[in-house]
Formats: sequence, C-alpha cells, structure tokens
Amino acid sequence: DADNYNKVRQAMSQIGIPDDTQEAIYRVLSAILHLQNVDDTQPLQAFQGSVQGCLKTTAHLLQVPMDEFIVGLTGGHTRQGAAPKQAHDLCRTLCKALYSGIFTLLVDHINAALRTRCRQYECIGIVDMFGFEQAPQNRLQQLCINAAAEAFQSHYSNNIFRSAVANRTAEGFDISKLTFPSNSSMMQLLC
Repeated sequence: DADNYNKVRQAMSQIGIPDDTQEAIYRVLSAILHLQNVDDTQPLQAFQGSVQGCLKTTAHLLQVPMDEFIVGLTGGHTRQGAAPKQAHDLCRTLCKALYSGIFTLLVDHINAALRTRCRQYECIGIVDMFGFEQAPQNRLQQLCINAAAEAFQSHYSNNIFRSAVANRTAEGFDISKLTFPSNSSMMQLLC
C-alpha cells in the first residue's frame, strides 16, 4: 500500500540510495514480476497474447530494445526456434540474476551507511543463537533466516533479562542502573 511504499522509499533515502537508483530498483522489480507472468506453454517467439505484453513491458522497464531482449532470451532464435522450455528457463534465470543484483545493491548501500555513521562497523553481521553468520555473499533466504533468528533471540533475551531483573529487585538488590544488550536496532533494520 502507499504508506508502506513511502516508508520503503524513506528508508532507502536514509541509507543513501539516490532517487534515480530507487526508481531503477522499482523498474527492475516490476520487470521481474512481469517476466514471471510469461505463459510457459507457448514459445516466446509467438508474440501472441500474454507473452507479447509481458515481454514488451519487461523490455521497456529494463530499457532494452524489444528485438535485442527477445534475441537474448531465445539464444538468437528470434523466429523459428528456441525450445519453449529453454527460453522460459532463461526467463527464470534472468529474474534470479536481477533479484540477486538488487539484493547485493541494497546490502552494499546498508554496509556503506553503517560505515559512515559508525566507523567501528565494517559490515552487516548478525549474531544468533547458532553463532556468527558470515558468508562471502548472502542471499535473501539467509537474510530471512537471520531475521527470524534475531526475532527469536530478542524475545528470548528480553524475557530472560526481565525475569532476572524482577527476581533481583524482589530480593532487594538495587539494579536500576543495570542495562542489558538489546538487538532492537538490528530488528528495526531487518523488519
């Protein structure tokens, strides 16, 4: 909805993504969605029905001439012949590559924003109950797993620390100045 869209745009601006890059991100995401609508029962070269509309819209969004786009998806067989399955596999591969590129771009911008605001941090790292996750290249699945783990860790830690504070207070200890680690900033970043 419009409210969430505005929040995402604001968040992207806060981490330093220029407006033109944000527009490009949305164009690529739209292209991915349109390309996913291609009916895999007919050859891409047929230029009929939904295939034609999806491919034209995708090419336009990616700012690629339609004929070059079709040649790229069909391996150069613009009229007779790439097998429909091969062409549609290329569509799916293109979608994955585009999505991976967007994910990498976003992670790079987040890392850059963290570096400029907090010099001691070098990259996004997430500590969870299974240890420190550090991979040469993270994927969306890993981010979702880490977000779930962070949510669980937050819930667990808050309950444990609140219980300990309540117990110590009941025993008469003054622990009003006691603080405990919180991953709330990480949760805000992820969710």
